[in-house]
Amino acid sequence: MNESENESENDARFFAHLRSVLLYHQRLLRDEVRKRLFHEALKLQITPDTRVLDIGEGSGVLAITAAQLGAKKVVAIEADDAMIPVLMSHVRENGVGDKVEIIHGLSQDVNPPHKFDLVISETIGNSAFEENIAPIMIDARKRFLARGGVLIPQKVALFAAPAHLETETETALGVPFKSEYLRRLSLNLISRAADKNRLRLLGEPQKLHEED
Repeated sequence: MNESENESENDARFFAHLRSVLLYHQRLLRDEVRKRLFHEALKLQITPDTRVLDIGEGSGVLAITAAQLGAKKVVAIEADDAMIPVLMSHVRENGVGDKVEIIHGLSQDVNPPHKFDLVISETIGNSAFEENIAPIMIDARKRFLARGGVLIPQKVALFAAPAHLETETETALGVPFKSEYLRRLSLNLISRAADKNRLRLLGEPQKLHEED
């Protein structure tokens, strides 16, 4: 493979990744309960003297919210190349460029010049632990958190419940082809369950695991 072909392949991979990432973050921003709870937690902790570290910032909503609530300084760490320009643009768009510093990288590789009064992270996936929230926050507590500081979240728990997901029969249009097997496989994708209008719980949620 020559250099031009390699660049084209890398570009194709990046744009495929970009599409997936943008759709994912749009879905996160539409999660009203998730955003409201994080916002309420920030309001309880932030004062004009609070220095905030936000790990895995993504689109910038938590770092920007912290700055808008009056935090003294906010540092946002984001590892995904595709989200850095989005994060920078949102910081400018919301008028908090003087308060929010952006660091590109993994939090485990970052060595900030000072400790933080509040460390927050939204690296919580649909299955609670698949974005490594526990090791990320354990490392943050050891290296980033000032004496008397606060972690958000302080605990993460995984719940499960039996549910029925309403789906349409998906068949190939225009040809006599059945695709029930593919439809059934797709039911195992957790992202399908995010459509609450099509999801009906059949029992009470039960806690499977909790990490402090």
